[in-house]
Amino acid sequence: MGDSREPITLDLIARQHDKGLVDGMEVRALASISTGNVSKADADRLNELATGNHDLWYAFQADDYGWTFWIPENDDARSYMLKDGLSEAFCDLLKEIRRRGCHFVKFDCDAPRMEGVPRYEW
Repeated sequence: MGDSREPITLDLIARQHDKGLVDGMEVRALASISTGNVSKADADRLNELATGNHDLWYAFQADDYGWTFWIPENDDARSYMLKDGLSEAFCDLLKEIRRRGCHFVKFDCDAPRMEGVPRYEW
């Protein structure tokens, strides 16, 4: 029995990206930006939150190179992030990344710095 569906290719993903679907699967964009766009205080707090037993309303994961975040469509997570000790600047950064069309962000020490937002040296 043959499958008549078009194979999933980068071209298909590009054509269907605006629809948010590829072959029935949701497709979401991930930005990869430098940890240099995150303040030292926020970086330290993210590492604490990642290693502790915290009941977080928002989703993120840490690894040896940085953190990966899901960015909600609205500002619902902002109050929780502020309560957990993350800065207004960090919340604003996530909002700007989402405004630019990305649903996820990977803060990576080897990634390029994002232009138009604060930069930090630490």
